[in-house]
Amino acid sequence: MFAIDFEWWRDDAGYDYVPAAPGKPKPSEMSALYQIIGPLIQSDGRAARIVRRGGKLVPYRPFEKDGGRLYQIFASLGSTAKQLLDFVNRFGPLTEDGNRECGEEVLFAFSAAGAMREVLSRPLKERGAYFARYGDKGLRWSRIDVSLVSNPITSKPQFRLTPPTLINAIWIQLGQALSSDASIRNCLHCGEWFEAGPGARRREDAKFCSDAHRVAFHSRKRSQPTDPVEKYLAERPGQYRAAEQEWIRKNRRYVTDPDFHYRVVKAHGEAVDQLGLERGTPEYFAHLEKRGYMRPDPRQQQTQPSANAADDNGVEIA
Repeated sequence: MFAIDFEWWRDDAGYDYVPAAPGKPKPSEMSALYQIIGPLIQSDGRAARIVRRGGKLVPYRPFEKDGGRLYQIFASLGSTAKQLLDFVNRFGPLTEDGNRECGEEVLFAFSAAGAMREVLSRPLKERGAYFARYGDKGLRWSRIDVSLVSNPITSKPQFRLTPPTLINAIWIQLGQALSSDASIRNCLHCGEWFEAGPGARRREDAKFCSDAHRVAFHSRKRSQPTDPVEKYLAERPGQYRAAEQEWIRKNRRYVTDPDFHYRVVKAHGEAVDQLGLERGTPEYFAHLEKRGYMRPDPRQQQTQPSANAADDNGVEIA
């Protein structure tokens, strides 16, 4: 067994998102990694970054408060700029550059979070094949200080790993979870990842992240709703978050009106991919409603696909 010994720093005044902009970036606007990789990716202009506000750097130990699931939080929140900024404000930047004047570019965070989501979404039997593509050396992410210490509870020797940055520590935590006998799966009720099996808080055959979600799922299933909206949601367990389910109940046309459904699906893509809005926020739902209730252009109606087509392609608001 091994323990992750990690202390990190975060700005007590918080962090800001600086969007991409045209023009050649100054050296003070580029992290050390980006100065090396930037020319290789042929990026034009200044890259989008997250920078500190200049408050006091406060030390803290993230793994003592995350419940062993910081990698799950990062993988879930690392898909949009707004979500990533929320993560950094809660847990600090991913690298040392994030606490320097240059800040850290978001494209590296998106890449790491995307890789973690890809691993977590794969069936248990396929995860070994995913890492096999990196060859005998495997997926390498940093140099780590290793020491042999006494476990304060069992008094037995154990390895203590001290990673240099937060993103390295998150990768170690994910590796620890993947290499254990526990499996990682999605809750059928809320869709969030959780660990199940030996050493985890849930049984090996668990399908829900908590007993409360198991009860809620089966209670709703037993009710056998005849209402089309409730039936629609019941047939898609784990696809919609709680706030999204409530939004659909208030905007029933999402289920009953194919044209409205299509406009909302399209608005979801705009909100997340173009505007950087976080799913479930008031701004996100306001954009869905604005686009959903917008009167369509008659000239475009003939080429507009149906809601069923959107469903077939797996495109939904969640």
